[in-house]
Amino acid sequence: MLLSVASAENVAATDPRAVAFLGRGRRSMTRLAQGLSALFLGLHLGGGWYFSNQIRSGALEPVPPPDPNYRFKVLAVDDGTITLSTDTTGADSLGLHGVVWPDGHGVVDQIVDSDDSSVVRKFEAVSGVLSPGALVDLDVFVYSGDPLTSLGLAFDTVSFPGPLGPLSAWHVPGAGSSWVIFVHGKSGPLNEALRTVRALHDAGMHVLVASYRNDIGMPVDPSGYYQQGLTEWEDLAASVVYAQKRGAADVAIIGSSMGGAIVTSFLRESPLALDVAAVVLDAPMLDFGAAIAHQANSISVGGLGVPQSLLIAATKLTSWRFGVDWDRLDYTRQAERYATPMLIFHGTEDDSVPIGPSRRLAKLRPDLVELVETQGAGHVSSWNIGPEAYESRVVEFLSASFDQ
Repeated sequence: MLLSVASAENVAATDPRAVAFLGRGRRSMTRLAQGLSALFLGLHLGGGWYFSNQIRSGALEPVPPPDPNYRFKVLAVDDGTITLSTDTTGADSLGLHGVVWPDGHGVVDQIVDSDDSSVVRKFEAVSGVLSPGALVDLDVFVYSGDPLTSLGLAFDTVSFPGPLGPLSAWHVPGAGSSWVIFVHGKSGPLNEALRTVRALHDAGMHVLVASYRNDIGMPVDPSGYYQQGLTEWEDLAASVVYAQKRGAADVAIIGSSMGGAIVTSFLRESPLALDVAAVVLDAPMLDFGAAIAHQANSISVGGLGVPQSLLIAATKLTSWRFGVDWDRLDYTRQAERYATPMLIFHGTEDDSVPIGPSRRLAKLRPDLVELVETQGAGHVSSWNIGPEAYESRVVEFLSASFDQ
């Protein structure tokens, strides 16, 4: 019969060998617990350090706009269609996209047919010749070049003082006195704005496609990093001043992705926010911490997602190493400070910037915020799924705001 705990303790009290045995057991358990604690700490310190480096390289370090990644194989080119292999994820991305190859570019539109290995899409070549077997890339921004080469719209490259030095922008003149300033996303090219420039121009609005610190050729932030809006808003303020000095009677701002963080930071921090009639945000980075968590959840470690404790370690190390203030980078906090009407577009399938913070801000400020959820759209691709509807909504919203 097995001894009860009480019997074992009685034996230990009278038998020195039992005392030694129990003592060795306790010491082994202590060493095991210490070893497991050291392993847990080591894994989280090492893993947290690794992921903080990923946050730095993926979200904080200034990098030039990426070169095309020719990864989609062309299986066939017929009259008005192109067949792409679906071996690479993204060939069936919804909506209008640019398609580029080393010596040409064109446009792909809706899917007309598909099977397990390929997708057939409407296709129009703009320049160059595309043949089966070629590798191409898809461009969510559709247009390359500048307003003249892409849209046939005259423009000037202008320069004006910024807090760290001269800033430059494209200025597409309009017939009226209302100005719209476009703020691109992190490492985004200026041609990101071209999808909406023609509609704004046709509505009589001036368009200023602004640069900001850490863009190529622009001043560098003193930290050496993107600040996700915390300092970049000062450059946006300089753009507003420039528009006002050029005769802008009304000013509105459009911000895309991290540009949305810059715009909301400007609305929260700048006295000039009172001079802005309205803002339009597209897939805005309203909560940097939520975006990091969203992307971490898509990472598989040994078949499992990133543990919450490891994510916490990574964010704390990121704060310590790179000075990231996660609370200040949640632009849904202190929502009561906003006073400018906002129209927000956000795709339900955005795998870069989660839609949750956009929903949160709309819920907190239903008096100011109108949220348009684009079903099936990925990051900054609401326009691509329905260009005409998107442009009409933007022009109508801005025109109504200018008239108030």
